[in-house]
Amino acid sequence: MTPQDLITECQKQIDICGEGAEKTLVIRGRWGKKNYRTLFGVKGEIVLERERDIVVMFPAKQLKEAVEEALAKIEVAESKGGE
Repeated sequence: MTPQDLITECQKQIDICGEGAEKTLVIRGRWGKKNYRTLFGVKGEIVLERERDIVVMFPAKQLKEAVEEALAKIEVAESKGGE
């Protein structure tokens, strides 16, 4: 899933469920000692561990905003590098 796909999926969840929507993602890894994972600086709650993956629920609005911010920083860095 690309960052743009993630933004689109988060927006779909927000449109369906409102501001309190959550986006569920399957992430490679183990549960470990913490009950959360972070993605783009957003903390998500681990809700399930499978054989090699964990299922994590993130607040959709926060995740969408964090991904948009990260993409904006990349675009600014690329535009400065091209000058």
